[in-house]
Amino acid sequence: MYSLIDLIFTVFTVVSVLLQGYCLQYFLGSFLESRTKSRFHGLYVMAVYGLSRLCIYWLPPTGYESVKTVWKTALSLCMLLVTAMCFYKAFHGVTLFLAAAFRAVADISAFLVLILLDKPVNKLLMVWNLCLEKGIITSEKTFETVINVSVIGNQIFREAALILMLYLSLKGIVRNYREKDYALQRTELLSILTTAVVSLLFCALLRTILFTVEENGVEMVYDKYPLLLVILPAILLLSLLSILYGVKLFQDTVYLNRERSSRIVLEKQIGSMQEHIAEMERVYSGIRSMKHDMKNTVSVVLQLAAEGSVK
Repeated sequence: MYSLIDLIFTVFTVVSVLLQGYCLQYFLGSFLESRTKSRFHGLYVMAVYGLSRLCIYWLPPTGYESVKTVWKTALSLCMLLVTAMCFYKAFHGVTLFLAAAFRAVADISAFLVLILLDKPVNKLLMVWNLCLEKGIITSEKTFETVINVSVIGNQIFREAALILMLYLSLKGIVRNYREKDYALQRTELLSILTTAVVSLLFCALLRTILFTVEENGVEMVYDKYPLLLVILPAILLLSLLSILYGVKLFQDTVYLNRERSSRIVLEKQIGSMQEHIAEMERVYSGIRSMKHDMKNTVSVVLQLAAEGSVK
């Protein structure tokens, strides 16, 4: 049964990584133009991302968990950039942000799901153990089946929650980033890239310190410090919101600057039109004055002509 459970977990891992690849091709395709028009373009991106992520996931240990974490994070970012350059045209400054934001959102989603669902699952397993002790569950085989079903159900729920949170977060970034053809300046790129990189580094730190090996097995850091069970999800959620609202704030600034520039141009056009109207009024005023003078002159000439004809 253990080998079957292990196989099921492996299948879940592969499916989850492929679905993350789907989210990646949706995310990159919303900003970058693909190199080919093939209908299988998205599948290629999914396959390449899935294969590279599984290779990174199953890297052998280095002996130093912190070194392994940094190495995997850097390798993952490089993989995302190479994927973007291979399957999408050109390399823009926004590509750096896309790679960092995708990796940060994926890590944040994974940690949020892990931390928030870890305690309920442990409580559920304790309930099954209590049922066995009380005689509610009388068969060892039934107990083993219940445990396996609970573990598999928890894994399915975790992977589904991870993919859903990842997709909705990326969709939020795509929706908030309205000016996709806007050429980023260096300071603008740094302003939106900083939040993604800081979130990514926090996840790398959390991956290093979250698990500790004790005499009785692997222990979560919040088991030793229960307050972290509230603090860590709060920081992760704020990190995710900082990426989403950082993009929104940047886009609102771009929109306001564009509106301000348009208003300045419009004000200059209105000023030019007002000057033109004033000049035309002066010309019309001169024409009316000339017409009045000519009318008086013609009147005098007619009067003189009439007097001459009488004589």
